[in-house]
Amino acid sequence: MKPILFSTAMVRKILKGEKTQTRRVIEVRKPYKVGEILWVRETWANKSGFSNAVHPYLYKADYPESGIGNAKGFGKWKPSIHMPKAAARLFLEVLSVNKEQLQDITHEDAEKEGCYCIYENAIPYQHLKNQSFQSLWDSIYAKRGYSWNSNPRVYKYTFQVVDKPQESEGEVKDG
Repeated sequence: MKPILFSTAMVRKILKGEKTQTRRVIEVRKPYKVGEILWVRETWANKSGFSNAVHPYLYKADYPESGIGNAKGFGKWKPSIHMPKAAARLFLEVLSVNKEQLQDITHEDAEKEGCYCIYENAIPYQHLKNQSFQSLWDSIYAKRGYSWNSNPRVYKYTFQVVDKPQESEGEVKDG
């Protein structure tokens, strides 16, 4: 099992069933494989040390965007990159892997990415407050040299949420 990072906003969309695709720059990583199970790294906090804690972790995606500066009295939120596998609650099975140019995304695929339009200046046909795929992409990748306008080659992954798999003998416990 390999980890995959998602922002809090995208984890919320996965939890609601509104996100079933993600694109990742080809030059940045090796591809995930069809059938592979990924564990989602998300913003989290540790509740361990509290005797009444049923589950030892909190997840930022479970709280409204406003008014959750700290982790409900458990300190600061920890970045998703530092989330250990033991804290993972979301697991994704890769259903398909395709290569394409970023700007070849369709409106249907933008919806599967959790967005409601492709271009920044397009009028979303559902909710004006939702981010376009173009602005979402640039907020993540433009600083890394992979802006929308540079139209990089990407892996397009389609996935579904699955139950936590059983650990197999000899499997690395953290990734």
